[in-house]
Amino acid sequence: MKNIDPFDWPDEDDNVLAFLESDSEISKLFEKYDYEPNGYCWEGHITLILEEKNATLLESMEFDSEAGMFCAVFTDVKIIPLFLEIMVPIFQNMDLLKSYILKADRDRIDD
Repeated sequence: MKNIDPFDWPDEDDNVLAFLESDSEISKLFEKYDYEPNGYCWEGHITLILEEKNATLLESMEFDSEAGMFCAVFTDVKIIPLFLEIMVPIFQNMDLLKSYILKADRDRIDD
């Protein structure tokens, strides 16, 4: 499988995870714009991105994030590759991620 960092799809099961490292580039970027870089923050940003890119994915997933981990659980594992196809390029490109952070509705981010 190709590089899906910062996400992990353990055993190609029904969930996608990201274990959040406080010293990562992503965490530093969220902090730069006054977000707490925790799983709830990721959840809010990912929801907003999906609403723009492919809102129907949200109908087949639930979040189970924690402070140190982002977790999305899918009712249909066949859509996980599409989720990753959307999210991985954004979370691997700090300029692209920054553009989404800057236009995010802060009131909808629970961090």
